[in-house]
Order: sequence, then structure tokens, then C-alpha cells
Amino acid sequence: MKNILIAGPAEDPFHIPQITKAAVENSGGQTFFSLDPSDLTACDGLILPGGLPDIAPANYGERNVSCHTIEPELDIAQFRMLDTAVALNKPILGICRGHQLINVYFGGTLIQDIAELEVHRFVPDAETLHDSVCVPGTPLYQLYGAGGVINTKHHQAVKKVAKPFQIAQLWFALGISKQKAKRFLSHIQNNKHADGTDQCMVEAIVHRNKPILGLQWHPEYMIASPSPGTVDAKKIFDYFISLL
Repeated sequence: MKNILIAGPAEDPFHIPQITKAAVENSGGQTFFSLDPSDLTACDGLILPGGLPDIAPANYGERNVSCHTIEPELDIAQFRMLDTAVALNKPILGICRGHQLINVYFGGTLIQDIAELEVHRFVPDAETLHDSVCVPGTPLYQLYGAGGVINTKHHQAVKKVAKPFQIAQLWFALGISKQKAKRFLSHIQNNKHADGTDQCMVEAIVHRNKPILGLQWHPEYMIASPSPGTVDAKKIFDYFISLL
């Protein structure tokens, strides 16, 4: 059985750590919680979970203009976990905050507060759903084909994508024409750089050379609270465990 370290506290107000633990165990892994980099030597992979607080904008060279709570000490602790995991070439999965943290760690930036949109908001104890488009040639396309319905629980998102990463999944606003969306996807497939916006939101990134995947959405919640017509979120954890 694969041993997976979840880099953070074992509890938070929304029970995300325990929901993540249950999702990993549902796919056959076993988990433990730690922010001690030395513990990474005893694990097969690392998960940077979702939840609060926001990542301090100073980490990506910006002033704080619209973050909610920040906790720089947690950022530092999780960056240290990434230092060690990357050095050991451990597979890494980042979810929501973890996805954003990975992007910042490798040199990317964030949208500090995305536009007020009906489909992109956090509603406690409810699943807010929207469609998504997967980029051909990426693990997300292998898992879900051209796309599918996913959930959303965030107010920030990836803006400048870190150079070592490719966008693997997107959400396009209704105002984006099919032609523009097609051109954007072609741009990504041709390994040209593209950034996230309020209208073309980055839902997943994948490292070009290392086993590192980031998701803006919450597959662990989708397993805990299934909704009809959504993607099979268990595939994410099955895929991650297959990398270990």
C-alpha cells in the first residue's frame, strides 16, 4: 500500500483534510499529516490540500490588494515541503490552494480575487458546478476526454502559469466564442505560453517533466458529496497513486 503525506494540519473548519484523507484511502492509499520535510523520506507521494488561508502575495511579488486571510508561516512550511519533495522527485498533487501554491513555488502568479461569477464561488456545504475543457495530450484528457462537469470552491486562481507547467484543463466563460476557445487550446497544445484570466480560468496544470499535477477544483469533495452528471473524481486519486 502506498504511503501519502498530506502537507498540512489534520483538521480545518471545512474538514478538507479528513475528506482528502478519505478520498486517498478510497483509492487504496494510506495517509498521514505532517509539515516536517524529513517525513517525506518515508512516503511515496505528497498532497498539498485545499482550504484556507490565501497564499501571501509577497510570495509572487505583489502587494496584497484583495486576499482574505493569509498565513505566511504556513506558506513557508509548505514551500519547504515542496523543496524536499521536488529534490526527491516525489509525485505531487496540489488541490485548490495546493494547486496555487505549486504554481507560485515554480514562479507563477495568482489572480487575487476572481470576478464575481455565478459558477466560481465558495458555498459551504453545497456543490457549485460548471463545465470544463481538457487539453489533448495531458493526463486530464486521458482521464476525462474533451471535458466534463467539475466543482468550484475558490476566490483566487492561477494567472501567470509557471514556465515548467502546461495548462491541462480550463473553464471558458459563456462570452468566449468557440473559435477563440479553440485557438486558445491550440496555442497550449503547441507549447506556447498562455495565462489564466477571469474568462479563461486555469482548472489544472501539469509539470512538463516531473510527476506534479495541480487542480483548481476539489475532487475530494466530489467523492464525499457526489452530484449527477459530474466527472468521476476518483480517477484523479487513482491516477495519482499510479504515479507512486
